[in-house]
Amino acid sequence: MLITTIIISIIAFVYTIILVDNDMILFNFKGFLYKKIGKYPIIFKPIIDCEYCVAGQMAFWYYLYKVFFEELNYDWFNHLAFVSISIFNIAIIKRLKIYE
Repeated sequence: MLITTIIISIIAFVYTIILVDNDMILFNFKGFLYKKIGKYPIIFKPIIDCEYCVAGQMAFWYYLYKVFFEELNYDWFNHLAFVSISIFNIAIIKRLKIYE
């Protein structure tokens, strides 16, 4: 599942940093969401504005999906570790300064 955390982190990074940049495909979508729900950062950040939040949300829900639909035995520690590693991977990606 370590590879899965890396994949989730890369997807979250690309989605929140690269695809919402100027002249990219989701630039207008981010502006639209900001106009509609920007005054509620507790909603706006986990949807599109914070790469850590998006990675954590994706990892959290992906793990639950695996538990309920693919009969993975639920373990709260593994769930916490899965989400934490996904968020930590974002910090590593940002530290590498791959995209500026």
